[in-house]
Amino acid sequence: MVIAGSDRVPYKWFLKWVGTLSRREKKIRLVRLVWAKGKPGTPDGYSAKLSLNIIPRIIQWKRERFDTRVTLFGLQLHRQTHYGGWIT
Repeated sequence: MVIAGSDRVPYKWFLKWVGTLSRREKKIRLVRLVWAKGKPGTPDGYSAKLSLNIIPRIIQWKRERFDTRVTLFGLQLHRQTHYGGWIT
């Protein structure tokens, strides 16, 4: 939790077990690695995540502005960056 006006960074990095099934996106979310550089919301800070999912595809590549997804043989790596806030 971030307290308004606080300069304290709530985390440097953490590994989180997710273990959820998304029927809409047809994927199983396994784990998520989250890290922060600087203080998100300031010009030099951001928070980011890298998650590992199981998805029913052989090969897929998708790149957007702050989002990249790579799938090989059913394992998907998803990297996402946030410049305006914290990822939990």
